[in-house]
Amino acid sequence: CSNCGGGTAQLVVPGSGGNPTSTQLVDNNGKRAGTISVPPEIAQSAGSDVILDVAYVTGFDPTASGQNNNNNNRLDSRLGGTILNVEMFDSFGNQITELIRPVEICIE
Repeated sequence: CSNCGGGTAQLVVPGSGGNPTSTQLVDNNGKRAGTISVPPEIAQSAGSDVILDVAYVTGFDPTASGQNNNNNNRLDSRLGGTILNVEMFDSFGNQITELIRPVEICIE
């Protein structure tokens, strides 16, 4: 994708914190991709700090030529302009797959 930007972010949610932890996602072209906010209860329930690893691509256009999902040239309209991958781990490296509270992800 010639117009795409992208980036990575790591967010540490302290296990002893009482406030939500958030970060802005800004791609390598300086374009804001969105924000992620994590409530403190997620780290408190894990019993340790929680680490979020985020990777993202911005500027993706699923309607652009060559961005189809099969050989019939049908466009994949399920994809938006920003694609995120978010993984969550406790301080021991164990992946967290169930949350007691929602994580808020705002995509611009």
